[in-house]
Amino acid sequence: MQEELIEEVINIEKQAKELKNSTVKEIEELEEKYQQRMDKEKKLKLAKAKQDGQELVEKKQANAEKFADNLTEESKKEIKAIESDYQKIKDDLLNDFFKRIISSGR
Repeated sequence: MQEELIEEVINIEKQAKELKNSTVKEIEELEEKYQQRMDKEKKLKLAKAKQDGQELVEKKQANAEKFADNLTEESKKEIKAIESDYQKIKDDLLNDFFKRIISSGR
């Protein structure tokens, strides 16, 4: 009877070790799967962030180019207005200068 009990205890210990080993192996497999899933998710999020960042940079660049174009156009308009004012003043000054020369010569 004791031998049977001892054999039964030994069998139970073997089964417990086998169960422990299979559980450890199962846990390791699950950890590996979750790690792979997390790595994949990380790659996807990084790719998405990179794409979003690239789109943002492109949008900012387009806005900067529009601003530069508008600024250039406004500068051209201002330069034309200044040149026009300059020509008017120049003509007026030349006329005045010639009038003084003509009147001083009399």
